[in-house]
Amino acid sequence: MKKILISSQPYSDGKRNYVQINRNYAEAVRMAGAVPFIAPYTDIDGVSELVAMADAVILTGGHDVNPLVYGEELQKGIQGISNVRDAFDLKLIEEALKQGKPMLGICRGMQLINAYLGGTLYQDIYKANVAKLEHVSFDTLSIGAHYITIKEQSFLHRATGLKKMLVNTEHHQAVKDIAEGFKVTAKSSDGIIEAMEDVHRKIYLVQFHPEAMAVNNNGEAINIFKEFIKLQ
Repeated sequence: MKKILISSQPYSDGKRNYVQINRNYAEAVRMAGAVPFIAPYTDIDGVSELVAMADAVILTGGHDVNPLVYGEELQKGIQGISNVRDAFDLKLIEEALKQGKPMLGICRGMQLINAYLGGTLYQDIYKANVAKLEHVSFDTLSIGAHYITIKEQSFLHRATGLKKMLVNTEHHQAVKDIAEGFKVTAKSSDGIIEAMEDVHRKIYLVQFHPEAMAVNNNGEAINIFKEFIKLQ
């Protein structure tokens, strides 16, 4: 069975330091027929070996990406940044690219990969007045909150068989300028980029959370992970 490396996030209770992931990511990978394992926070030099052990890498959701990553200053009111996590995940991306391992970026993962490769983000889609729909809906993660339109012959279309899909949403940042080499493959009705891909570098990005839908037996969401795991 293929082994899928899943990025984690640091957590501290003030006395002890932890590594954690949302269990849904690991469960979705298992449901899709692969073995999940977690990328623990270790020294940066150890990242190369972690990636070498994996057949593919998933960059998960979580903290906002520090705008310094894409050459912007921090706007007023933006919170939740983890520079430690940014540094570790950027090294994961670097090593996955170097070793030619497929990557699936989910939510923050999509944003960080785009930023690493030269793209930019909206620091807040509401303050930038680009969002008309509700994109922060924790209560609908299992069932979906809005629709996206999917381009035919894309990774997402192959995985789901759909041209229109109901997805969940939990983000206030989003891709603004697209990194070179990527094609936009899905958008919401208000124009927010919901999926991108670079087939040559085997990078597939989604703004929504298919893992949360997969664990609630959404067949299309499970198939996104199955399609990703099939990649060589």
